Amino acid sequence: MDPALSIVDKALKGDTGALSFLEQTVSIYIYDSTNPSHPKICGAWDFLNQAFSEVERYDNRIVNARQQGQHGVFLDAHVQMLATMSRKAARRSPTDDQAMVRVCLSNALHFQKNGSNEYANRLITSNQQMRDRFMGRIATITFDFSNHPQNANAITSSFSNPIAMDSLCAVVAANAIATGPHEFSSLIEEWIIPSRSNMPPFSVSSIISHLAAEATGKYAPSGTMDTVKRLFEPLISKVIVIMLADSVGNSDHSESGVGGNHRTTSQRIAAMTIRALDKWCSATICSISNLKKICQQVKVNVIDIISDALYSDSDIVLDALSELLDTLLRNNDQGDDTAAAFAIGAAIPGLSEMMGGGLMEEISNDSKARDDIIIELVAAIGMQRFRFADRQAQGDNDVCRYLTAIARSISSASQRLVRMNDLGNFSGLITLLTKATTHSSLHVYSLALEGFKFLMHPSNDLATKILPVLQSKVIIPLSLVDEDSASDVDLDFDEFERFREFHLAEILSICYTNCRSYYINSCAVALQEFCSPTSTLHPHTALQLEAVLFCLSTVAFEASKRALLTYGTNRAFEVAAKAASSQQKGSVHIDVNALRIDAKSHDDLLAKCTIALSNCQGLIGSSNPLLLSQLCRFLGLYAKWFSSTKIDGVLDMAARMTLLAFNDTASRFGQNSDLLDQMETHPFSQASTALRNILSRAPQKFTNAEAMTALETAWRGIYSDSSHDNKVISLNDKKALGIGITRVLGVHPQEQWASSLPTLSTPIVERIKLLLEAVSQQTQGTSKLDDNLRTMSDEICVLATVIRSFYTVAKKQPNTTLDMVKAPLLSILESVWPFIKHISQNLSTKEIVVSSLSEFLLIVTSLNDGTQDIGILKEACEIAVAIIDTASQQQKVNVNPILEFIEDMVQTFGHLAEVHAVSLISSSTSSDTNQQLFSIIDTLLQKSFQVSQANLNEIENDALSGFFQVCKSCVFHCPALFLQSTAPQDNAKHICLVSVTAAKSTLTSRRVDIVRSAVLYINEIFLLITANLSNANDSQSSRSLVAPKFVELIAPLKDELLITIMQGVCGNFPREVLDPIGTLLFSMLKVLSPSELQESGKKMLNIDAFSLGDSSKQTVMTVFTKGSKAIIPASTIMDLLDDIWTLHQNESGGSSIAGSDQIVSFNSKYSK
Repeated sequence: MDPALSIVDKALKGDTGALSFLEQTVSIYIYDSTNPSHPKICGAWDFLNQAFSEVERYDNRIVNARQQGQHGVFLDAHVQMLATMSRKAARRSPTDDQAMVRVCLSNALHFQKNGSNEYANRLITSNQQMRDRFMGRIATITFDFSNHPQNANAITSSFSNPIAMDSLCAVVAANAIATGPHEFSSLIEEWIIPSRSNMPPFSVSSIISHLAAEATGKYAPSGTMDTVKRLFEPLISKVIVIMLADSVGNSDHSESGVGGNHRTTSQRIAAMTIRALDKWCSATICSISNLKKICQQVKVNVIDIISDALYSDSDIVLDALSELLDTLLRNNDQGDDTAAAFAIGAAIPGLSEMMGGGLMEEISNDSKARDDIIIELVAAIGMQRFRFADRQAQGDNDVCRYLTAIARSISSASQRLVRMNDLGNFSGLITLLTKATTHSSLHVYSLALEGFKFLMHPSNDLATKILPVLQSKVIIPLSLVDEDSASDVDLDFDEFERFREFHLAEILSICYTNCRSYYINSCAVALQEFCSPTSTLHPHTALQLEAVLFCLSTVAFEASKRALLTYGTNRAFEVAAKAASSQQKGSVHIDVNALRIDAKSHDDLLAKCTIALSNCQGLIGSSNPLLLSQLCRFLGLYAKWFSSTKIDGVLDMAARMTLLAFNDTASRFGQNSDLLDQMETHPFSQASTALRNILSRAPQKFTNAEAMTALETAWRGIYSDSSHDNKVISLNDKKALGIGITRVLGVHPQEQWASSLPTLSTPIVERIKLLLEAVSQQTQGTSKLDDNLRTMSDEICVLATVIRSFYTVAKKQPNTTLDMVKAPLLSILESVWPFIKHISQNLSTKEIVVSSLSEFLLIVTSLNDGTQDIGILKEACEIAVAIIDTASQQQKVNVNPILEFIEDMVQTFGHLAEVHAVSLISSSTSSDTNQQLFSIIDTLLQKSFQVSQANLNEIENDALSGFFQVCKSCVFHCPALFLQSTAPQDNAKHICLVSVTAAKSTLTSRRVDIVRSAVLYINEIFLLITANLSNANDSQSSRSLVAPKFVELIAPLKDELLITIMQGVCGNFPREVLDPIGTLLFSMLKVLSPSELQESGKKMLNIDAFSLGDSSKQTVMTVFTKGSKAIIPASTIMDLLDDIWTLHQNESGGSSIAGSDQIVSFNSKYSK
């Protein structure tokens, strides 16, 4: 290959050097002084010119070889890569191109010594001429009929490939837009419109499509969108719609034979023309009614053309048509919303006169026109039901999918008509969607089901008709759970589960909303049919039963609420009726008496469901884990209804089934089941959650001896030796069951707490002891050691959860004091504390251990009210110090969990420690408790600094995030303490000073968590300063005492902070930190004086990274000034930074966004 093509060939093969060369070639210019007497500028245009010349020479050789009977392949891929480069370079405006050449010359030493302004202008002009010649060459290629053969066998060029040709057309469009509105307008008005019939239709439609895409791009020059709006009507009426009619007709009536290829060409033209129309309608937000008006000016009915296009056999035509209709109908919906808003306004007395009768009549006519068009489209797509069935029989999945997608879009646009009329006009559409639901492909029938959700409404009976279809789709295909079943299903188990949970569940909920009692009754009848009290479940029946339970679980919240309304007051019914009416689109009156009947029906039907399940033979012992999991899910979701309904026996049945399911699941299903491996949630987890929910909702029901024995058996069962290594039982499962049992124990009489609580805690403590002994005897680095450490950490978390749950429940009981509640818990702590201390001192080099101990300490400290005995806090502090000292030995250990504990200590007890800190400043006295708390928090703060300070200058240090959170809490809760705390190992430097400097430095990190915590910490300081300025008269508070110190601390960093913020906002910050950054900037603006704002604002906006132009600088300064005066909210600053960040994304190829339409919109948005 020739030199340029050789480089492109290597790049296509993934050569990094070649790819880098091409990237730089299109992005920069180089001054070539190899020949000192004739230096030149090298860059994109000369390389691309050479490369296209080499392509043409190569094509000529291939044509000659083929004429001699030899084989040869054209360079389609090479042309596509060259076109991509060309498009990138063409997006630079001539002004930007010239600026890049000037930068190149200013950096060239030879030119600095020997060049002149005259010669520089000559080089710039020469480069522009080369660009013009190249763009003329590309235009010639695209409009050359020889590159558009009707017969695929007649291809004689690499440019004839449709994809390559489309890429070259994109280059022409990019250049026209980048050159400015005049060139853009000239291309349309002087070339395309008058010469449409004399140019290849594919190139015309492709260029038109890319013009709209480029015009809406970030770098489109100012005035481009105005030109788009001005050219829209003449371009549509004189070019696009004419081409659309011709291309649709040609694609439908081509003959076979040679026409087989000709038909493909015609279909490509039709698809490209439709896409061009789609792009222009999207750019101008043109609705289908406006489009019809424009086309009527040239006596063309665009709706008829669209209806004809529906008969196309080409998937690319139908795909393009689907996107076009989606755009047009979405814009149409905006017109409906506007009409609805005006209708509301017209109903307000006096406002209709202000709006004027003529305006209201015009809006009404527009609304009727839109409705008429929708009815036409509904009829047109309805006519496709016969062809859909034919294509489905032939296995043409693509055509079926696109027809269904179009039907779905039309259904979405028909919602207003559905609310106002019956479904008589929709019979064809409904038939097509119904046929589509029988398609074997999920990608087809999911679109059909989504279409139905727009057509269902209380005013029609479609919900009752479609419910059986929905229920059938809920059933898991047997082929997904039975390897021996032979069925052609185009999806896997995970994909089907996602479809059920996130797609089908939404449609079921809508269906339920439109036929509530019918929905529940249908499920109840199915359960009574499938749940036989005498025979075992057939495998297929088990899947059907699972589907019914899924349907019930999907609407559990609404169904439970409706059923429990049975026991509500008259006022509750009135409120529910009003709420139900407001939830419906359109005017739907809900009768209170009908609501009473519906609520009673729900209550009775749910009871029938429960009874049927309770009587089902072999349900709990079913070998189908999917069914058992869904049963437990059902029981858990309806726990509130079980505990509140007044129908006798229902709660007992639910409790019995839940306990049986819980005891059965862990032992029945091992880890060797392929189906269990695919399930997202194990049945035991669902059973644990269900049991927790029922125990929590009705704890009094389980206080009898029989129920307690069953619960104790269940709890000890998961701590038995046989369950020791059972990985089915997860940490969350144990937590769930532990919470449920503690709810029951908490409502026991107080005198029973000391004896009943150990039945729950003793197995946990014993397990921790055994695991600690095992860990102490094992060799480091073994997998068994890691497993035991993980299990031991989990048990510590379970114990912490049990303690917290019992404490929360018990302290709410009547005639109870905190001392009564804490007594049995302190006994548990005494039994486990030696193990906790040993673990903290010896095993805190493991991250999972640090995390569990931190969670345990958080729970422990919540037992202390901070006003009396703080012995627990002291011991917890010792544990935390031991954890930090041990963890510090391993630099890779994440200590953030223990830092969270320290943060919680500051938040809980910081205000008390602050009293002593202030007393040290004001020479007053404080209590001994406050003094001890001051010592505890100061020690913890120093330890948190110690674990972080070794790497404070490393912005990727994991501990920094937690450390800054601690600092933030200190500024808020105990600022005086924070200012006094020093780091004894760091020359007694104040922790506050070091941490603020570190926080400022970490703003350049790519770690979102670190940047976010640093920003929130710095912001807290500015909030403290701002609060002091607004409460200047309050000289006695600790904040007023320390605010001047913080002002002095932050003053040297303000300018640097502002510059760092703007550099980050100009594209360097992760998107997730923009809102916190906006909050920080808003706080900073409020403490800047007008003179400081002007000086600092200029510094931050004059950085090289800010590329939005001078006009935008003035806009930003205006917003900053308003922010400093609190005229605007913080959200405006957040929006401003978000827009600046977005506008700085994807800077490439030397294109400048300054002066573009996007900048005009930006300035207009924030100059108001």
